[in-house]
Amino acid sequence: MSNELITLQKIFDLAWQKFIVEGGAPAADNNGKCSYLTYDGRKCAVGLALPDGHPAQKGAGRFSSLVCGYPELFGPDVLAVMGDPTGRLDRFQARLHDSLQDKGEWTEDAKTRAAHYRKVAKDFGLTVPGQTTN
Repeated sequence: MSNELITLQKIFDLAWQKFIVEGGAPAADNNGKCSYLTYDGRKCAVGLALPDGHPAQKGAGRFSSLVCGYPELFGPDVLAVMGDPTGRLDRFQARLHDSLQDKGEWTEDAKTRAAHYRKVAKDFGLTVPGQTTN
C-alpha cells in the first residue's frame, strides 16, 4: 500500500469492490464482533484501507477511536467528519459493514447491499465506482 492518506472515498471504493463486486465475507468473529483484520485474513470496510502490517489492523471497535489513535493515516475529509458530535464517522463504518452482518455472515443479499451502499454514497457525497454521479 502506498503512503497516500485514507479518505472516505477510498474506504468506500475498496468496500464496494470487496463486498459488492466480489461478494467477500464480512470481517467478524462467531460472536459477531467486527475486526479490522480477522485471524483468517478477512478485513472490514475500514480495514481494507489500512496499511498491511500497521498496528491499526490489530484493533477492533469504532472508526472514530481508530482515527483518534492513528490520525496520521487519514485524509482531511475523515478528520473533518471525526469532529462531528453526532457520531457520523462511526455510522459510516456501521453502514458499510457492521450493520449488514451478523456473526460473520451477511444479513442482506448483494443486490440489497449495493442499494444500501448507494445510499451511503449519496449521504456522504461519494461516488459509486463506475458511475459518474452518486
